[in-house]
This record gives sequence, structure tokens and C-alpha cells, in this order.
Amino acid sequence: MPTDTTVNTAEANYLLPKDFLLNFYAAIQGEAEGQDKELKKLFASAYLNRIGKKEWADSDLNTLLVNTFDAAKLQNNPYRWALSGNFPNKISEDDFKETIAAIAPIIKSGKIPYDVEFVMTKKRYKQIKKMSKSKRPLNLDLLKPTVEVGDFIGLKYK
Repeated sequence: MPTDTTVNTAEANYLLPKDFLLNFYAAIQGEAEGQDKELKKLFASAYLNRIGKKEWADSDLNTLLVNTFDAAKLQNNPYRWALSGNFPNKISEDDFKETIAAIAPIIKSGKIPYDVEFVMTKKRYKQIKKMSKSKRPLNLDLLKPTVEVGDFIGLKYK
């Protein structure tokens, strides 16, 4: 279950511009099409928690989006379908509507449900832990797991 981490939106300045929302929703869709709403909230939380912080401090919203979500970087099918509104079937279209319904209240309320900055599968997390420290794509010594949602784990800086 998520924890309601309230963010001072005036200070954090993370509320997304309306013309950017479709890109944001599409990226979440690309990462989590067909998954439950809690996983979609987890991905949204990771992005929103990165805005203006740490190594992402100087990134504009689009650069941060591409660097946060492989779906946006690689422009996978669910991402492209959501951006264009041209879905291959009703199931994909309805799933995108569910994505928006899950994420829009976060943007509106200013409450980020999960305290995470990274999201990966549990399997990938275990693989990274087994790697020698010099070969790890992330320095896990600097991160701590904060939540598990299905087969995914959320992490944040210590």
C-alpha cells in the first residue's frame, strides 16, 4: 500500500504543465501497459521524485522523461499508441484511460504516493546485487529499497 508523501508543490515546483501531461501519461503507459494501477503509480512517483533533485536537478522535463523511462527513450508501441491516440484495440485504449485515471489525481493533489527514485523488477535488482561493484549500472550502496509492488521494487537514495 502506498504511503502518502505530501510534497510542497510551490517549493518542489513539480506540477506538470498541461501540454506535457500526454507525454507523461504515455511514458507511464509504455512502462506499465496492462499492469495494475499501483505499479503505474510507482513509475509516476519515481519520475516526480526526481524533478529538481540529485543528478536530475538540471534536466528539463522532456530530458528527464527520456532518461527515466525506457518506453519514452525507445518509443515502444504502447508509448506511441498513447501519444497518437491510435490504439490497436479497445483493451489498450481502455488501459490507457485507466493509466490517466490512476495518475491524474497525483498531479492534481500534489501527493506522491511512493517514496522512490528508481523502479526495477525484483529479478533485475537481484542480478545487479550479484554483479561486482565495478560492473553495476547503479551503486546499490547508495540506495535502499522502499517498497515492492508485484514483481517490482522501488528504491531511493539513502
